[in-house]
Amino acid sequence: MGDKSNARAQSIRALMQIERNNSYSNLVVNEFLKKHDFSKEDKGLFTKIVYGVIANKSFLLWVLKKYVKRPHKQQAWLKYTLMTSLYQIAFLDNVPDYAVVNEGVNFVKRYNYKKVSFVNAVLRNIVREKDEFFKVPTDDFLQYLSIRYSYPIWIVEEFSKVVSTNEQLESLLVAMNSSHKTTIRVNTLKNSKQDLLTNLREKGIDVATVDKCEDALVFNTSTPLQRIEELKSGKCFVQSLGSILVGEIANPKPKDVVLDMCAAPGTKTTHLAQLMNNVGKIYACDVHKHRVNLIKESCIQADAQIVEAIHLDSTKANSYFTKKFDLVLLDAPCSGLGVIANKPDIKWNKKKDDLKSITKLQTDLISNGIKLLKSKGTLIYSTCTLTKSENEDIVNAAIKKDNSISLKSERRILPDKENTDGFYIAEIQKK
Repeated sequence: MGDKSNARAQSIRALMQIERNNSYSNLVVNEFLKKHDFSKEDKGLFTKIVYGVIANKSFLLWVLKKYVKRPHKQQAWLKYTLMTSLYQIAFLDNVPDYAVVNEGVNFVKRYNYKKVSFVNAVLRNIVREKDEFFKVPTDDFLQYLSIRYSYPIWIVEEFSKVVSTNEQLESLLVAMNSSHKTTIRVNTLKNSKQDLLTNLREKGIDVATVDKCEDALVFNTSTPLQRIEELKSGKCFVQSLGSILVGEIANPKPKDVVLDMCAAPGTKTTHLAQLMNNVGKIYACDVHKHRVNLIKESCIQADAQIVEAIHLDSTKANSYFTKKFDLVLLDAPCSGLGVIANKPDIKWNKKKDDLKSITKLQTDLISNGIKLLKSKGTLIYSTCTLTKSENEDIVNAAIKKDNSISLKSERRILPDKENTDGFYIAEIQKK
């Protein structure tokens, strides 16, 4: 049950399920890991294949076109047998090619014995010609990047607007196809950073501090998160570096009155509470009622006692609140293109037209947030995306519209530079 052939077979089944049910890959991966008795090595292989095939989907199909007519139209079991096999041959150096071919053929036998010789021939041709895979035409460089690194061309074009050179663009796309080290945020309401470091290291967990991010720790090796009792007890939270920096740049003070406009699931909210040392008041809002419950649960887990969770559409926040705030955090809904490394499905689920409705919502939210600031108050606008239309353009339009505010600072966090998710954080101050 725990051998590599099983991990390979289950990766095909997982990909078929993701496509059939239009499911989120991380949910299906977690479901399969719980359901199957994989060894530690096989868990890694299974996870790497599933996410790797999704992240490199269009490149794999581009290569397969040389061997199979209309590969994207093949039956799911055949398509994913070929795609998982090709992914292993092309990208996994520690997996023998003969084993990949044998297991691909064995899987096909369970579905259609008549296809065995066809699959065997295709995979053997792929092995013979694998040095040719990456020879993608470069005459149109953006198109080359789109094929080679498996991004819809519109995403490549959007990212090209935020870097200066082709080399920087390629570096960014490579980084966003690679997983990052897991970071956690120390919850100083329940333990000190040093105590948490000591406790984790005593358990044999390789964890380190992070330069220029006070509340962050990073795992240097892959660590099963379910083993870490401190996560369950709220002494720390899994949180990306960019997300932690949002709170640190906001830097709320004890006794501040704070509005978190789009707060669920509450990870950033609880960080604000710890930075305020549980002194002051935070109003944490979300438009979805069931997600308000997530905020409440996070606050209980973190011992964040100054938070009031509210079911509210924050585009109407200016009508709901009569008070003004020292700090408004707008962690805005966005395309999520900065977190592709952890959620590769985003590449294929988001469309360029989605940006129109997203930016309209972001504009409405920031307008409401600005109206709720006290004099000298600060609004933090953050997203986990990199597009200018969702970031600088939103902030600049708001400042142009309202001469009572100014841009104090802004920061774009690029995955290839800081080994974390892509983020944008702007600090806007009321005069």
